[in-house]
Amino acid sequence: LGSNRLSPPASEAASERAPRAINPYIMFSSRHRGRIAAENPNLNTVEISRIMGELWRSMAPDQREVYERMARDENAKRLATAKKTPPRPPPASP
Repeated sequence: LGSNRLSPPASEAASERAPRAINPYIMFSSRHRGRIAAENPNLNTVEISRIMGELWRSMAPDQREVYERMARDENAKRLATAKKTPPRPPPASP
């Protein structure tokens, strides 16, 4: 069963894929979530996420542009350093 696999194990497949893109909201959230959580120690994760979403939606476009630029730069850096592997040959016909 293991020797007839057409695809590599999940850990190998994950290492061959290009890294997943980061969106601007994730950049914003990673910078501010800790502060929001520290300022509101009585709130749970869902409530903190709700505040983060409200802050993000209320931001002016020029403020969001900072995070959009950060995400573009990070994604370009991650893609450039991703392991480039040649495509696998198709499986042999029986």
